[in-house]
Amino acid sequence: DDNPTVASIVIGWLSYLLKKSNIEEVEKALDYYEEINWITEKVKIKLKEYLKGLEEEEGENKKLTPMDHIVSLYIISKLSQLRGEENIERLKDLYKELIERGYISPIRK
Repeated sequence: DDNPTVASIVIGWLSYLLKKSNIEEVEKALDYYEEINWITEKVKIKLKEYLKGLEEEEGENKKLTPMDHIVSLYIISKLSQLRGEENIERLKDLYKELIERGYISPIRK
C-alpha cells in the first residue's frame, strides 16, 4: 500500500540490497522472488518502480549472498502480515527493528 512507513521500509530494504550489489543484481533478485512466489508480479512491478528512484545508489558490485536473500524473505514475510490500519504499531516496531539490525537506515526529513 502507500503507507509512508511501508514505503520507508521498502526503500530502506532496496537500498540495503543496492549497497551490497547493483541495480541489475537487485532486479534479478526481484524476478527470482516472483518466480519462487515470495512476491506477486504486481508487487515486483511496484518494487522495480521504487528501485528506479534509487539508481544513483553506489554499490559494492557483488552478488547478493544467501544472507541477503534471508533478510529479503524476512522483510517480505513481515510486510505481508501487516495489512490494514490495525497493524500500524507492529509496522512501526518492524521499522525500528530493521534500523537496529542495520538492514535499513532511517529516512531523514
